[in-house]
Amino acid sequence: MQTSYAIISVYKQRIAALDRILQNQPQQLHQHGHGPVEYRKLVQRFRQFLAEEEKFWTQVVTRHQRSFQLDEAKPALVALEIIPATGTADNDAAPPNGRNHFQFPRTDPLESVAPTTPEQRESRLSILNKALVCLGDIARYREQYNEGGGRGKIGHDDFPRRGRNRRGGALGGEALPRPRNYSKAQHSYEQARLLVPDDGNASHQLAILASYQKDPFESLAHYYRALCVRQPYDTAAENMGTLLTKALEQWKVRSKKKKDTGPPIDPSHVPMVIVVTAFKEKVVVLHALWRLGLQKMDSLTRKLSKEISIELNELVAGRHLPEDLILKIFVTGHGALWKHRMFRDSPVATRRTVDSPTLISPTAIEVRILYHILLLHRALLEVGIEELKVPLPDDVEQTDLAQRITANFRRTLPALRMASKWLRANYPYVLEKDKESRDDASEITEFWSTFAKFISALSRAFPVDRLPSLKFGLEEDVELLGFLPLKMVVTKRQAEAEEQVHPNVEQLMRISDLLMDAQFLAAEEGSPLHAADINLKTSDPDPVLSTSDIDAPVDHFVPLHSESKEDEVMTEATSDTNDDIVRAAFEHLNASEQDEEDEDEEMVLYPRYLFSPFYVALF
Repeated sequence: MQTSYAIISVYKQRIAALDRILQNQPQQLHQHGHGPVEYRKLVQRFRQFLAEEEKFWTQVVTRHQRSFQLDEAKPALVALEIIPATGTADNDAAPPNGRNHFQFPRTDPLESVAPTTPEQRESRLSILNKALVCLGDIARYREQYNEGGGRGKIGHDDFPRRGRNRRGGALGGEALPRPRNYSKAQHSYEQARLLVPDDGNASHQLAILASYQKDPFESLAHYYRALCVRQPYDTAAENMGTLLTKALEQWKVRSKKKKDTGPPIDPSHVPMVIVVTAFKEKVVVLHALWRLGLQKMDSLTRKLSKEISIELNELVAGRHLPEDLILKIFVTGHGALWKHRMFRDSPVATRRTVDSPTLISPTAIEVRILYHILLLHRALLEVGIEELKVPLPDDVEQTDLAQRITANFRRTLPALRMASKWLRANYPYVLEKDKESRDDASEITEFWSTFAKFISALSRAFPVDRLPSLKFGLEEDVELLGFLPLKMVVTKRQAEAEEQVHPNVEQLMRISDLLMDAQFLAAEEGSPLHAADINLKTSDPDPVLSTSDIDAPVDHFVPLHSESKEDEVMTEATSDTNDDIVRAAFEHLNASEQDEEDEDEEMVLYPRYLFSPFYVALF
């Protein structure tokens, strides 16, 4: 594998060097074998090499999977069309020309090399994961160095030629080049990540693809995925720093231009795609400000955090954000907090002077990130409260719980569930940090009040005893496998169960899980929630949920004070067994309550990091 990457690197360097010569020399000097002809021949040889490499690594992958009996890898290979969905690929079959081009020895059917220990199986899967990433890289380079089919010149997709159309068309320039399609590479990276979710390499490569599409938010989310795993791809930290620095500089330039251009444009006249893009850019800038940590920009950081939460509420309520984007916004927030607590970047090479700007303490930045996560969570809770007010149409069966889930509420449920899981797993940490910093005590109080109001409305609309229990991992569980800030017990999907479950039932499972998490939080010692606060229901005497019920205030809200607890950083959520215990316990509490009125390149050496005590203690 190292040999393949070494040869690829040489080809890339030679092509880039020749391209620079062609760009700098006048057209009449392109001669003596140093012109476009040599360039095209070199690119063609490179693409031929990549085609042969793709065949080779495809054979390696199929042989490796079959020889070591890695059945869990079959779905990935089927999805990538490397092996057929039925039957098995036969690597030992004689090729049409009668030659064994790659010199693979024939397998001995009597000799088993299947792994016998979990460690061996993990090692074999890790090798397969690297091979799939390699296939993704090869597919990426094949597309990147392809000028056919109307694609732009290699390395110059952003600079379409201007001037008169040579084919006699109108003035104004030729047609824009066809955008490159990296879907094949993306699928390889995604399957590699699903196969070994604890390895961050595939996520790092997905971040590179996002950079090709000029989507810094998408890159940022993948960089966090590459770092917040058991085997982080540390190069992602350096690349993410470069991304954030560039985003902050561009934002400063745009902000200055806005001040110089006079009054702002009416937001109602701005296309929604531009509004969403600006929102995503603002999220990236906030992460850049956290990384910078300047005292003089702290007020701007806090202001930007609140603006993002408000805009998230408005965009989600207006149905302008897709489900996966909403989830990634939380991934970036949880990832930022995890990275800030786990890693300490190497000191900057330059010495600080007397004139150097004052920095915020790491603890203060940590609190800023935590409060931002709670603001994002609160924004979705408020959207949920409004969606639960929507009455059912007259022609819909009032007792059909699934019909109460509006399209917009359905879009927010995966992110709400993940946010709830994070809160459940880390509530001692949240309470402890609130005790340490009282700057935004009102924000924390408002969050818990909104949380209680949402759960109360949710339990009225969806009585817990009428909801299906969560029996297997859902799409968001699979998507976030290996992501340590959201590590959960329920992660694996069961294909047999999926085939028998309607999508509406999956949504009801999400709601059931939300209520279980709320019950868990209310039952914990020192929790700011009580069973009376969240007003849980186990029966539904009135299927029609009135608006006044949802708007009713929370009567027994308890200020945020708790006993001092050990700082359990990013712990796992409890198991399904504990959920069952909590469910049973709260059914008893609810019964007694009636009496009491209840987010390139391949071979870069990993930089060294200073780990915080939390990271050392965790592992």
